[in-house]
Amino acid sequence: METPFIQVFRTPNSCYFLDVNKNELVPVSRASFHYLCALLSGKDDGEEPVPQELHELHAQGYLASESAVKEVRHPYTKFIGTFLDRKLAKITLQLTQNCNFRCKYCIYSEEHNVRQRSHSTEHMSWEVAKKAVDFLWSHSVDSKSVNVGFYGGEPLLEFPLIRRVVEYCEERFYGKDLTFTITTNGTLLSDEIIHYFEAHDISLMISLDGPKEINDKNRVYADGRGTYDVVMERIARLKVIAPEYAKRLQISMVMDPENDFDCINAIYLEGDTLDRMGIMPSIVDRDYDGDEVAFSEEYTWKYEYQRFLAVL
Repeated sequence: METPFIQVFRTPNSCYFLDVNKNELVPVSRASFHYLCALLSGKDDGEEPVPQELHELHAQGYLASESAVKEVRHPYTKFIGTFLDRKLAKITLQLTQNCNFRCKYCIYSEEHNVRQRSHSTEHMSWEVAKKAVDFLWSHSVDSKSVNVGFYGGEPLLEFPLIRRVVEYCEERFYGKDLTFTITTNGTLLSDEIIHYFEAHDISLMISLDGPKEINDKNRVYADGRGTYDVVMERIARLKVIAPEYAKRLQISMVMDPENDFDCINAIYLEGDTLDRMGIMPSIVDRDYDGDEVAFSEEYTWKYEYQRFLAVL
């Protein structure tokens, strides 16, 4: 079979390909999905038989090797230059490549740095940060709202720089709807930082993957110690000294399907530390090492059941 003009992807329950020529999403079996993946990646040696399902789809006009589309043009394409010059609305600053964690699924951990950088002591200078903010200012003339995000590594390792950037932005963008966002592992949240974030209305997201036995399986300090107890203590402290601000705290949770879903979910049902906090879940990504994330039938069922309950 010639390489088709398609895009393949999967969900926890099913496998699909998007047929570009037909503009249709087509469900396929797992065997067909793996065959198509091998074909698209150039790993098909021609010896593996083409699944009958794909023969039938090809006979129906799917899986064509050439694109019927000659040109794709968005109606706003001609305005891209204007948007880039005058309507930028967000910039994210990578303040540091350093981190006090060594999460086992992190693409920046040393054992996974074949295609990515690893943690280092590299950090952003004030001069570079100022130039970035000035760039956003000069290219957001027509934007009513602008956002500055702080990223790492662990961005709180550079709190003095965060403070300097925030105060410079508040002067530079006076009159605009200015917001700040930061995602942190939470362990460095001192009382000083909490009060500062509250005073400057900085949107805060803390990473936590579940109860102690699950969180500490992957989210560990550089010396291998678990991090759960410290993170929970800092969240509890946040709720005590800034209760109104704490109501807007978001939790970023990386879910590993190898764990029991009920165990992951239990942390938000027991106790009141995380009560009513927003949760941003994502599935652990192992694309960096070529491993496939396996979803058990039990995990998938429990996950979908919780989604069902959420919409009741």
